[in-house]
Amino acid sequence: MLTISRVLEWFDQICRIPHTSGHEEELRSFIQKWAQGQGLKTRTDAAGNLLVIKPGRGCGAQSASVALQAHLDMVAEKNLGVPHNFLQDPIRTVRDGDWLRADQTTLGADNGAGVALMLTVLEDQEIEHPPLECLFTIDEETGLTGALQMDPELLSSRVLINLDSEETGVITIGCAGGVTGVLSRTLPSERVPPDYIVKRIWVRGLKGGHSGTDIHKRLGNSLVLLSRLWDAVSSGGDWRLQSFRGGDKHNAIPREAYLDAWAPAPAWEQVETHLANWQRTFAQELGDNGNSLEIKVTPASPELALGRNNSRLLGDFLLCLPHGVWTMSAQWSNLVETSSNLASVHTGWIDEEMQLRVLFSVRSDRRSLLEALLSRYASLGRLAGMKLDVRDGYPGWTPNPDSLLLQKACRVWQKLTGSEARVETVHAGLECGVLADKCPSLDMISIGPDIRGAHTPEERLHVPSLQLIGEYLVKLLRELC
Repeated sequence: MLTISRVLEWFDQICRIPHTSGHEEELRSFIQKWAQGQGLKTRTDAAGNLLVIKPGRGCGAQSASVALQAHLDMVAEKNLGVPHNFLQDPIRTVRDGDWLRADQTTLGADNGAGVALMLTVLEDQEIEHPPLECLFTIDEETGLTGALQMDPELLSSRVLINLDSEETGVITIGCAGGVTGVLSRTLPSERVPPDYIVKRIWVRGLKGGHSGTDIHKRLGNSLVLLSRLWDAVSSGGDWRLQSFRGGDKHNAIPREAYLDAWAPAPAWEQVETHLANWQRTFAQELGDNGNSLEIKVTPASPELALGRNNSRLLGDFLLCLPHGVWTMSAQWSNLVETSSNLASVHTGWIDEEMQLRVLFSVRSDRRSLLEALLSRYASLGRLAGMKLDVRDGYPGWTPNPDSLLLQKACRVWQKLTGSEARVETVHAGLECGVLADKCPSLDMISIGPDIRGAHTPEERLHVPSLQLIGEYLVKLLRELC
């Protein structure tokens, strides 16, 4: 039977193999070779998604097949100064009571926990279950690429259990759609007055989080806070921006950011006297989420700089960009309907011109509101002379409260735990939305163990909940025989 020790052994094996988004080849090859060694059939499509097929056992030998699905890739985030190479180094896990975490990097429980559960089920020779199609998709975290490019013929099942949810006792039956965009332009440099000096202003120590499921939690966005800080600093004198950088992934709320700027020495002295006040103000706004916030000035290396007007233009543009909750759902209690994430700002210099790139993502359950918020970004970009490149759109997943699979899933949970499961939709992109678009007849749910701090180095996996979800999955497969 499925045991938590074996699930954790599989998870440990997954952690040893680098598998960040776009670099899942080694992990996929490992699973495929292992499955073939077990006598299981495997198939891949042109996108690189892997399907492992296992015949039914016991009461499910003659049943219709059921699909299990999880994605192979993980978000690569680490704390500042940590010398971890996600393309080469294994994830170093730490057991902390009932929780499993990594050593100052993302853990990859999203979605390694689901992959480990699937491998345990594929390996087990005692569980009774229908024929299984275990679908391992690639490149989910950067825009659901594997699912979007999946060959619909790869999957024949009409029932699918997704294992990418992050709260035990919740059965997810719907999700938001979304789109990612990039605003960009070049800005010319100007000569800096000879008596100016350059320094770096840091905003760091924020918790970060998932840009969908955590967008309403007042976690703080380092780019938003740094934009406010720059507005306060630059409004009182002749300041020149040299760089503005922070954030990385479209689906992660930025935890740290910095800017390099030129100003006369007395102006810098005045700024440094107010650092503690700014830090206290921002921390009070964030409550407990601001306990580790740090605002600091450090040395910077001289480079080119923008003129005063373009420095102000860039600051005004960043200050106006939307971030956070836009509308709440009228149908589902306490569910965010529409939101945006100011995900990253990167600047660099080529041929004495600043190359500016702003990455953002927009999510919504309603296509009309998603398009309206996207139009707001486009309008702000036009006012600032920027080019908009829209990419990585993905469909939402429309809830089906009359689902037969859902009814069975709720019944099994009640019998296993003595309590009713919560049935919800989520403000995040799940591959179920794409799969429903490709295979309209699929009946789907999404479940998973408790994961906290996904997409950040604070990511944790609750081991007892992983055990419970494993037991639940076994009993649900038995019910589907």
